[in-house]
Amino acid sequence: MNKRYQVFVSSTYLDLKEERQEVTKNLMALDCIPAGMELFGAIDIAQFDFIKTVIDDCDYYLLIIGARYGSTSDQGISFTEMEYDYAVSKGIPVIALLHSNIGSVIADKSELNPESRAKLDKFRDKVQQSRLTDTWSNSSELSSKAILSIHKMIKMFPAIGWIRADQGSSIEVLEQINNLRIENDQLKLELSKPGSITDTNKFAQGDEELTIHGASEVYDSRHNTYEEKSWSYVISWDDIIKLIGPYLLTPTSEYDLQKILATESKQDHADIITDKSWHQIHIQLLALRIIVSDDDSLLVLTPHGKQLLMEILSIKSDKPAPLKRL
Repeated sequence: MNKRYQVFVSSTYLDLKEERQEVTKNLMALDCIPAGMELFGAIDIAQFDFIKTVIDDCDYYLLIIGARYGSTSDQGISFTEMEYDYAVSKGIPVIALLHSNIGSVIADKSELNPESRAKLDKFRDKVQQSRLTDTWSNSSELSSKAILSIHKMIKMFPAIGWIRADQGSSIEVLEQINNLRIENDQLKLELSKPGSITDTNKFAQGDEELTIHGASEVYDSRHNTYEEKSWSYVISWDDIIKLIGPYLLTPTSEYDLQKILATESKQDHADIITDKSWHQIHIQLLALRIIVSDDDSLLVLTPHGKQLLMEILSIKSDKPAPLKRL
């Protein structure tokens, strides 16, 4: 079945109109279905409630931040930031592209109001701290990075997508749902049995090491093609927890965790680790009772995982332990 993915493109409008048009055109060339504020014109709260239903139907969320904060609600929050917060709360995979030098943007496309500029800076910081981002300096670079990011996300994390009604098979879908239900029930039964996975000492952990592999796509401007570059690095399980544990204090997507683990490789263009490496890490952390999935299929630390993270990252005192009275 031919599947198309819907991408919500979020940004301020007038200052990024040309850039949005270029990105939208290339998304359509990628057989994606772009959605965004062009459908609504000026946005108010009533329209924003409808926009949330559009975001709900999207497979991916593309955030473009330029040099403006944009129009705000009565609470003083821009509708762009509200869209972003909503997409994150729904667990929709987010791609964030930020202008690399907003000081170089012409005045007509910049945020001149000091209060709005401060809100823009705060918004940028929030996105960079909670999501892995990339930067752009011109329309061509933005469009190229947007399409490359969407292409990688579709390849690594294919979403539900959309198909023509005459291509879908309701019987096939029902069979898949039933098989998943049966598999889920079997897993629950196995975990409830005596001798199920409760003793985690038999699993690799602590300073034991594994090799993580990644494959990056590097753009060759001379031939207008993408070349795959493979890389790998060795890391201990404790270091994995050090690296991704702080992010897992709040629900985090698998895609973001793969990106975080890729940064540890110290390789140029190390964008994401392979599915095989991630599945190995994912299953191991589940077996060690360190992580669990929430209702939105995001991952978060278990109470045991939080305790382990504190033991690994907390700063130990140099003072000798006080003597106890007998």
